[in-house]
Amino acid sequence: MDWAAVTSIAITGAVGIAGVAGTIIAARIAGKSARESAQLSINAEADRARLADKRQVYAHATAALHAAMAAVVAANASKDHPPGDTSAPTDREVRTALFAALDAVSELRLIAPRPVGGLASQALSSINGYWEGRSDMGDEIQARSLLFDALHADLDEEAKRSG
Repeated sequence: MDWAAVTSIAITGAVGIAGVAGTIIAARIAGKSARESAQLSINAEADRARLADKRQVYAHATAALHAAMAAVVAANASKDHPPGDTSAPTDREVRTALFAALDAVSELRLIAPRPVGGLASQALSSINGYWEGRSDMGDEIQARSLLFDALHADLDEEAKRSG
């Protein structure tokens, strides 16, 4: 028997098996890496979508609070106008604006951190208090200022996380 030929064939076989094993291992590593990369991409897209939804809800709530305050201010200002002046909002229109703000604040509270939701409720309460004569405009301005600061901070923190 020619041991050189047998050794050569054995070595060639071992190298072939090692090559196949290396290819299998490389394929597994590449597959795992591709799955992880895809999952990271999906997570990043979900984070961006959640942040966009949050921005939309926050914008809607702040617009509704502003509309409610504008209606209250206009209605309060109209108390000094002569009877029959139809340029100011009616009590019903003010209540409609307040209920729209309540709906928007309720939606905000579903997605916002508790402190932010609490500030939104305080802002709405201060608008209602101004409407009912229990507070002045300064309370409302301060409440909305605190809310805006909290909204910006929350959105900035979300943006950094989804970054």
